[in-house]
Amino acid sequence: MIRYKTFFRRITNWINTRIQRRLLIWSTVFWVLSIALLSITLLLVGQSQMIHETARRNTQLATFISRDISSQISGIYADTRNFVRHLEALDSGLPVQADAVLSLRLASPRLYRAVYYLDSSGNILFQLDDTAENLRLIQDPIEIITRPAGEIDSYVNESYSRVPYEISISDVSFTNAELLPVIYIGLPVDFAESIARVAVFEIDLTEIWQSLDQISIGQTGFAYLVSRNGIIIAHPDKAYIGRQLATVLEPLLDGYEGYDEYIEPYQNIEVLAAYSPVGSQLGWGTIVQQDRAEAYATASRTGLISIGIMLLLAIAGTVSIVYMVRRFTKPLVKLTETAQQIASTGNLTETALVQSPDEVGRMSRSFAQMIDRLQDAERHLTSSEKRYRSLFANAMDAILLIKGIQFTDCNARAESLFGCSRLHLIGHTPCEFSPPKQPDGLDSQGKGAKIITAANKGTPQFFEWQHLKFDGTPFDAEISVNRIDIEESPILMVIVHNITERKKAAREIQQARDELEIRVQQRTEDLSNTNILLHAEINRRNEIEEKLRQSEAKYRDLVENANSIILEMDTAGNIIYFNPFAQQFFGYKEDEILGRNVVGTIVPEIDTAGNDLREFITDITINPEKYYNSENENIRRNGERVWIAWTNRGIYDKNHFLSHILCIGIDRTEQKRAESVLAEQARNEAATAERARLARDLHDAVSQTLFSASLIAEVIPKLWERNKEEGLKRLEEVRQLTRGALAEMRTLLFELRPAALADAELPDLLKHLSESITGQTRIPISLEADGDCNLTADVKISLYRIAQEALNNIGKHSGATCAQVKLRCQHDTVSLQIEDNGQGFNTDKISLESFGLGIMQERAKNIQAKLNIESIINRGTKVSVIWQNETKEA
Repeated sequence: MIRYKTFFRRITNWINTRIQRRLLIWSTVFWVLSIALLSITLLLVGQSQMIHETARRNTQLATFISRDISSQISGIYADTRNFVRHLEALDSGLPVQADAVLSLRLASPRLYRAVYYLDSSGNILFQLDDTAENLRLIQDPIEIITRPAGEIDSYVNESYSRVPYEISISDVSFTNAELLPVIYIGLPVDFAESIARVAVFEIDLTEIWQSLDQISIGQTGFAYLVSRNGIIIAHPDKAYIGRQLATVLEPLLDGYEGYDEYIEPYQNIEVLAAYSPVGSQLGWGTIVQQDRAEAYATASRTGLISIGIMLLLAIAGTVSIVYMVRRFTKPLVKLTETAQQIASTGNLTETALVQSPDEVGRMSRSFAQMIDRLQDAERHLTSSEKRYRSLFANAMDAILLIKGIQFTDCNARAESLFGCSRLHLIGHTPCEFSPPKQPDGLDSQGKGAKIITAANKGTPQFFEWQHLKFDGTPFDAEISVNRIDIEESPILMVIVHNITERKKAAREIQQARDELEIRVQQRTEDLSNTNILLHAEINRRNEIEEKLRQSEAKYRDLVENANSIILEMDTAGNIIYFNPFAQQFFGYKEDEILGRNVVGTIVPEIDTAGNDLREFITDITINPEKYYNSENENIRRNGERVWIAWTNRGIYDKNHFLSHILCIGIDRTEQKRAESVLAEQARNEAATAERARLARDLHDAVSQTLFSASLIAEVIPKLWERNKEEGLKRLEEVRQLTRGALAEMRTLLFELRPAALADAELPDLLKHLSESITGQTRIPISLEADGDCNLTADVKISLYRIAQEALNNIGKHSGATCAQVKLRCQHDTVSLQIEDNGQGFNTDKISLESFGLGIMQERAKNIQAKLNIESIINRGTKVSVIWQNETKEA
């Protein structure tokens, strides 16, 4: 026993003398535990995948069932559609049609449980809902046509009512106590002779339901169907038929596929339900349901085993790691605490000797020796730092340190020299405190970069430099730049000595010397040069007078012979100069025009447009700069009206008061006439385009409406003989078409005569417009108008155009079956509202350029009205305009 203890102690000592051995042993333990934990993690991931796979498998099954049901229904729908095409290819007589329907039912009596044949008014022409045995007894199709119609399901009427707008597939209904599932498919039957009928097929879904009941998943799983409204329509348990779908599965109704877990409300059990939409027009959904306990049974057992293993390994690994950390870190913690205390207090007398034979013990003893040496180094460093800091701070010159290209430190003298605190210097470059160029003309930034580069290479630099104080004041300095290495990092020490006063004194001495020499020379030369200067001054004045005479002659010649109108008028508008070209152009001699006012001579008091030119000329004499370039109508002496483009410039005296106005004019009469001709051509072209547009409107609107009315009128005699009630409907349709054509013609006449459009009352205009749109689109439009709408022409026309644009949009884009126009006139407020029951649109995704919305907003803005457009998808659109007479309110 003692021998084993001795051996164990030796092994322990052997391990404890080296950190490396201890790390090796405990790392091995940690590795084993890590492998175990990794295994558990993989097991848990596998369990999660098993659960996910179960849900995915059920979802795929639901998708497969949905696709199969959709395929079967699509096949049935394709067969019915092909049969309708077959009916349309046959003779439209009822015996032939009934015989074809009988053949269809005899071919598939179980699938096609009944067929109902209706006319365009919803009346039953015949119905074939006999049993398979009774079908074989029918010998003549006349029997089918002549027998009285029986009671029909409400779904048949529903299918008929939806056929004119869309092909109808009804919801599932159950025909008897056995809950036999059927659906009704309604299709239009159109013939070339404009006979419209509807065929409604009653489809037996028993085979689809039976195939769904045969599907099972495990012991508890099954599949069932829900309608587009969330009602259960197929279920293994008949008691569930007609119940509402669980709330958590409602995403299925929006066309989503997925799965969810929830408590089944009728049996109060947890289930896993995967769902998938059937698609097509049915809107059905398939749900595959399985008890959660069964679905997750395998994963639960695997999870329990994995949790047990994980707990055991976690406990063992935790105990081992805690023990290892405590044994290994205890001496290191002691050393760390001592080091932190030294770092926080700076007291190097603290030591932390660890009595251990391993590396930690040796590190502890080395730590104590290092502290002793640091104490000696600290004493030397403190003494040296105080000495150099005193030299740096108390130097007579500015000292700055540069690292890279930026200042990193400076002394107090640098702050004083640059006139700012060290915060404004640190982080900035020398070029920021230098002018763009030095006195020698070199760029400060480029020259400074070369100096810094040379200094960083170890070459001392000494030069003169011009700096700027913080407030921008320049000063001259002698700069000394030397490289010093601090902590193996190169730093540039810059010594700046201000030599501004010295440079200033030198310049003043040199300037005084130069001035003294100049004075001596001037004194000696004054007497000899006085006569020369006098003669030169006389000659210079003679030359100037000669140049002035030449310049005046050139200016006079230029003005007198210029091919432009040049005149001057005083501040009262009286002419004080009139050049020969102006005299010739206007027909006045100089003595006839000078001193007279421009208004009444060359400027008419009122121009042909009715503008008062007297105020215009008065404003020019006050503010000539405002009319530097102007153009106005003038008049010659013979009464001829001409257009002149003027350049006006004020002439001011030495006291800056306006003295007179110089006016230079160019005749633009021919250009004005050419512009008038071009404008007339443009008006003619616009009129031609308008006539072409009205011709298109006549062809596209009135002609088409009258053509439709004529076609209906031709078939009315024949139709009257066969069906008087249908003939009356056609007569009413002809009346509406002719009334719409009349309204369209009135609208076009309003377009041709804008004055009539402005004179008509707004309710009458809206009435003609509504009848015109009804005639074009067959959409009934009702009009309600209340109050006395006494409006100006521009407001009336803008509201009419907005209504016209809105009603055109209803006819072209809305798909509406009816529309309404409401006009309310109360006091000073007019409200116009246009509303339809069409398909609507998303106002956030439609630009202003679409549907003419930008045009309507522009017209509303022109009359300062408020336009509001509201639209809801499948619920229609409402356009509202509110105009208030703000002038009366003011």
